[in-house]
Parts: sequence; structure tokens; C-alpha cells
Amino acid sequence: MSVASIWEVAIKHRLGKLAVTPTAFRDQSLAAGAALLPVLDAHVIETAQLPLVHHDPYRCAEDCVYDAC
Repeated sequence: MSVASIWEVAIKHRLGKLAVTPTAFRDQSLAAGAALLPVLDAHVIETAQLPLVHHDPYRCAEDCVYDAC
């Protein structure tokens, strides 16, 4: 799981679109065996080169993180 996922949950929680808190999301994901993947500057820079398949910047960032593994 990318830290961008936690960030997205935090934004949606703050907007009232998601009941789960970012802390609960992170803790429950880690407890279920998810690994926490960082978002590095290289991942963010790479998003400028991706085709516009996703119109969601978080999805683009996650694609870069997962492709780097």
C-alpha cells in the first residue's frame, strides 16, 4: 500500500466522503499484512511521463510506486 493511499483516505475522510479515518485505514491495512510503500520524489516526477489513463493524480502516483517495485 502506498502512503498516497493513506493520503487519499485522509482527504476523502475530511470531505465527509469516507467514514474511516486515515489512522484506522493505515493500522487495519498493516494488521491485514499490507506493506507500506513510500512515495519518493522519483515517483512523483515520473507521473509527468504517464499517459492520461487516470484523471486522478493519486492513481498516477500509485502506478509509479507499484511499477518501481
